[in-house]
Amino acid sequence: GIVGLPAALKDAGLGLGCFLLIGMAFTVHVVVVALVRDAEVLKAHCYGSLAKAALGSIGEVLVCGGQFVFDVGAALTYLIIFGDTAVSSVEFFVAKPCKHLRLICVAGAGMAALPPCLLRDVSGLEGISLLSVAAVFAATGVVISELCTRGQQGSLTITAPSDEDRGVVAALGLFAFAFVCQDSCFLYYRSLKRRTPSRFSKSTGLALGSSALLCVLFSAAGYLTYGAQTSSNILNDYPIKDVRALIARLLYAITMVFGIPSSVFVCRQAGHALHRAASS
Repeated sequence: GIVGLPAALKDAGLGLGCFLLIGMAFTVHVVVVALVRDAEVLKAHCYGSLAKAALGSIGEVLVCGGQFVFDVGAALTYLIIFGDTAVSSVEFFVAKPCKHLRLICVAGAGMAALPPCLLRDVSGLEGISLLSVAAVFAATGVVISELCTRGQQGSLTITAPSDEDRGVVAALGLFAFAFVCQDSCFLYYRSLKRRTPSRFSKSTGLALGSSALLCVLFSAAGYLTYGAQTSSNILNDYPIKDVRALIARLLYAITMVFGIPSSVFVCRQAGHALHRAASS
């Protein structure tokens, strides 16, 4: 969701938006650590078993069903954003792209994401996740360089958003989506070699803290470049023939493809939990 954060800053205002962005990262950190600690106390090994221990069988079905639906939606969102980004990238090289270019790009992304989706354990995603994070860092550097080159249209003044903007509530939804990881926290907790709630707290604190810093830099640079004209996908605001924008789009496309397996792993876990609940 990082490409939508500049538009969220436009809606919430630069100062309040950055505050809410950091506050959301902190809130998610507290929540995931609490989930893991509660699971250790209740001897639960996943989200479904924790929900069953706390809310009973009906709670397990509702929680796992919600997980499944959410992550199917997340995976589809990645494909949709990839389609937007890939089409813009291809148009850089081809003056008249083919009619079904978007469909071809999305199908290619699905096939590229399939092998890591079939891994037995989420720890197998470590390599591609590292590559994905590196791509986001590089894309952030490109967005900052665009700001330095194109100049500033957004306001640095800490003011309330205008009536034309969607407002803080809409922005808060984007901030929440940017950091959502509660659904997969048990997958990553079980991938730790010497897992304890304390070690998990340190690792998630480092991950969410660096992620919040990255999001603030990316979103602020994007918003300040285009100001009130910032669209819901900042990468679409840059000219098609901009080489640096092309690099950012390609890098972000990589992160979208490699983001799909994480959602699929959660769907697999939730599906197994729903099957066990139905069997019992």
